[in-house]
Amino acid sequence: MNFNTYYEKYKNIIHYLLKSYNISYDYEEFYQLLLIRMWELIERYDEQHQLALNKYLFSRLRFYLIDLFRQRGKEEPALSLETATHTYVSQSLEEQILTAELLKAFLPLLTSHERQWFLLRLQGYQQAEIANQLQRSVSSVKLYRRSVLKKFQQFMAKAEV
Repeated sequence: MNFNTYYEKYKNIIHYLLKSYNISYDYEEFYQLLLIRMWELIERYDEQHQLALNKYLFSRLRFYLIDLFRQRGKEEPALSLETATHTYVSQSLEEQILTAELLKAFLPLLTSHERQWFLLRLQGYQQAEIANQLQRSVSSVKLYRRSVLKKFQQFMAKAEV
């Protein structure tokens, strides 16, 4: 089979991944990068030693997309509230401003470790990766998570009033 046949059959994987991560700002750029990666993966695919092609493509493209997010995060000097909301929130401008304002009001309620956890989580890091970066145990990171969620629920309850 040629690549066009594979493309027609599996292009929805790319669209699904981009929509599931709420990519709207650089949709075409991410789409092209994932398409190139899909072509490379199909070229290297060996059906005798690996998963079914659709599962193989989905998992590898998902991990590649996450790597792209992390690379973009490293290219920026530091994650600010504005970059986090613009990168990960696919909303109207008014909703983005409201989200940024809510986050600015919420962040001072957090301890320094909770704030670090929160900003790393916004970047897409998993608990174990956050634990490594903060040089804490995974159980401590889980406590930060639980505390942030509790504070956020209390904050939102007050914000709705």
